[in-house]
Amino acid sequence: MTQETPMEQRAVPEQMERAIVNKGTGADKTKISNDIKTGIRLIILLLIFIAAVHLYFTIQEVIRLWIADQFIPLVNGVYYLLVIAGGIWLIREIFIRGN
Repeated sequence: MTQETPMEQRAVPEQMERAIVNKGTGADKTKISNDIKTGIRLIILLLIFIAAVHLYFTIQEVIRLWIADQFIPLVNGVYYLLVIAGGIWLIREIFIRGN
């Protein structure tokens, strides 16, 4: 058997103490908090996407119901242009704000 010097005996408990103290630091809690926030944001984004798709098809039905048959292609064209313009605006806002 080898005898350990007092320095070697104390080195292991010091490392364990540091590990225990660092285990509950704010960095770990912040990472978990950020992960939870990201998860909630993704769920909300999915719900918004589903609602937007339903709104898109509902507006199509409203156009067919309220607009005379001869004007449906014109109104659909305007609606599609508005959807495209809104999508481009949204993408620009996301990328400009992201920078």
